[in-house]
Amino acid sequence: MFSGRRLLVLGLGLSLCLTTLAATAAGLLRPAMDFPLPVDSYHDQQIPSLFGKLTGRIQREPLNLVATIIFFCDHSHVSDRSVS
Repeated sequence: MFSGRRLLVLGLGLSLCLTTLAATAAGLLRPAMDFPLPVDSYHDQQIPSLFGKLTGRIQREPLNLVATIIFFCDHSHVSDRSVS
């Protein structure tokens, strides 16, 4: 019924919509923030693992999850094109 690529696009679109809705709802309850946040504002210099830093940054700013997904999809797309 759905190919893998269609499911991926559907999942990315859904996550983008949900993240946008969550950020909008949260934005109604708090004052506007500067975006993008400065790197040193995450205070994660003591976390040694990349995954730990990414998890903390996603919890602080959910849009980081969307950006990470887009980055990995773009990277896999470019890698896939360069192999064939």
